[in-house]
Amino acid sequence: MELAHSTSNNDSLKSEMKDFMDNNIVELITILPKCYTRGYPIFSEDGTERIGRETVENCDYESIIIKNEEGFKNDIVTIKTKYVGQKAKLKKSDYKKVLKIPDNKLSETSETIIVVADCYIPRHGLNFYDSSQRLTGFLEICFECNRYEISGNVPLEMIVLGEDLSSIKKVFEEYNLLVK
Repeated sequence: MELAHSTSNNDSLKSEMKDFMDNNIVELITILPKCYTRGYPIFSEDGTERIGRETVENCDYESIIIKNEEGFKNDIVTIKTKYVGQKAKLKKSDYKKVLKIPDNKLSETSETIIVVADCYIPRHGLNFYDSSQRLTGFLEICFECNRYEISGNVPLEMIVLGEDLSSIKKVFEEYNLLVK
């Protein structure tokens, strides 16, 4: 009886995935670093007298998702587009490299243990567009620490994440969009 339920759920997910693939566009993007110039005062050796100023340029990779006081704006996709670098529309034939259909054998209570670091230096992302080419979701990824953040309507049950994040990384390599 439970097996029929799992098969039914899997058929439903297959149908959702086919509908998603037929009616949505996925775009690979690179995220540009935020560069800024910061000035520092220079003091005499004894620290009593200001003798000049040094200017240093810093570049950091940070999240480009715009958040409000309550957190993410999940109803509206808002990203800092000035930090979007190269783009490539994912070919429909490559959707299955980024999207997945869960295995029949997995139960809803199964868990995956993922080891992550704390760096979060997102340099890659996925834009999701509906059939009218309206941006409906955004997923940014840090391949170094295996973490991600989302905004809007991202079909997380279909995205290959966690231990399989390396398959998404391979897609960025294939499209020559992997930033190191």
